[in-house]
Amino acid sequence: MKYLMTALVCLCMLLCIPNAAADANRVWEKGATIVTSYVCRDEKSIMKVVEADMKNEEEVRAKIYALASLNRCVGLPMPLPFYVLDLLVEYKDFRKVNTLVFSVAKVTEPDTHLGYVLAEGTYKIDKGI
Repeated sequence: MKYLMTALVCLCMLLCIPNAAADANRVWEKGATIVTSYVCRDEKSIMKVVEADMKNEEEVRAKIYALASLNRCVGLPMPLPFYVLDLLVEYKDFRKVNTLVFSVAKVTEPDTHLGYVLAEGTYKIDKGI
């Protein structure tokens, strides 16, 4: 039963990954709300997903499945909103689309880091005045 639930969560995650990536032209900034159905717990785990995302889609699916089974990434039962805290890295995925890795927090606790997510688009750096 445990393996069945893990497989179902991973399948749901894979089908819902484009939630945060719906608009490749989106300009993100600190404080924006991002809606996604997965979160990776630490930087090392999300960087493994990034590495796979630069190769091909099958690699991404396999990596997320493996990380979810190790509880390093979590698939949510439905897409939830998160608060963008900061940009970790910017890169081009296997389709040559600008992709970002964000540090995120719960909307109810916007100052407490929760994990990392991927999103398509660009990041607007706040230059102050």
